[in-house]
Amino acid sequence: MTGDAHHDGQIDGPIDGPISTIDARTCFGSGVVQVCPTAAPTGALSLSGTLDTGAAAACKPYTVPSGAQPLDACLVTAASIVVSGSFTVTGSRPLILLAGDTLGVMATTTIDVSSSRNPSRIGAGANAAACSQAGAASYTIDGGGGAGGSFGDKGGDGGDGDNNADGGTPGTKAATIATLRGGCAGAAGAGTVGGAGGAGGGAIALLAGTSITMLGTVNASGAGGAAGTALHAGGGGGGAGGMIVLDAPTISGDGTLVANGGGGGEGASTSPGAPGADPDPTQPTTGAPGGSGNSNAGNGGDGAAGSKTAGDAGKTGSSDDGGGGGGGGVGALRIYATTNNLTGVHSP
Repeated sequence: MTGDAHHDGQIDGPIDGPISTIDARTCFGSGVVQVCPTAAPTGALSLSGTLDTGAAAACKPYTVPSGAQPLDACLVTAASIVVSGSFTVTGSRPLILLAGDTLGVMATTTIDVSSSRNPSRIGAGANAAACSQAGAASYTIDGGGGAGGSFGDKGGDGGDGDNNADGGTPGTKAATIATLRGGCAGAAGAGTVGGAGGAGGGAIALLAGTSITMLGTVNASGAGGAAGTALHAGGGGGGAGGMIVLDAPTISGDGTLVANGGGGGEGASTSPGAPGADPDPTQPTTGAPGGSGNSNAGNGGDGAAGSKTAGDAGKTGSSDDGGGGGGGGVGALRIYATTNNLTGVHSP
């Protein structure tokens, strides 16, 4: 375990009860996400399809308890919530699903707040404003690779290009994670046609007053970096994983939780390199491969996954070729429960 990432069996502290009353408002959450909806959660809600947190009419007003961190998120509430099928969430804000009683994520269901290169998509609340600045790659005759994005742990360094072109250096990992936020984007490779960095993963919190049953998959991974296009440019860094929060008195189920880093893009020669891969949530502990196959250009670094929480460095280009982008670091997982019977595979 690295940084603030918490594994499935770990409890972040006791919960005195599912609901606390502060300033005459009913509030939910015991950890980094605490919200007080303006109206009490009512009714039954079934979710699938797509949602844009920047525009959704379903987002409800709320406040946060005195002393809690400010939070700009899309809050969706009901007395009971069931998520089934495919539920893909994009938009400028993280998503909070709040059930006053029970929340269930059914088997074969995927809640997807990830960013991806293919298809092109930026997850809910990705590329957080709190992200630290990466050091830029340099360009001479050739381009250095961009660094991978950092969040729960650091992204990989960008690979050097030939002819003294330096690869980029990653931003710092988050020293503390005090609020719900997305992961950080990878940096661009150097050169006029350097590869773009992959977007960081999005952010989601699942809160319930009684219990959460997690049987499906929640994916908050970062996207793969783009390859250098031509002219010996560097590859882009992979995006860091985002954030997943589960908070209820009782949490159970064998679902998959994944917030992995994207693979770095390959550097270019006179021809394009190969892009880095997006993480595969069906293989949650396998790092997303960096781009490769262009002779003499630097390969992209693999994204972080499982026990390998930092992204791999991109490789150095040779014979007038660009360096590979670094892989993205992992995101963050937070679980708050009095009774935690959650199993399944979780990364980080």
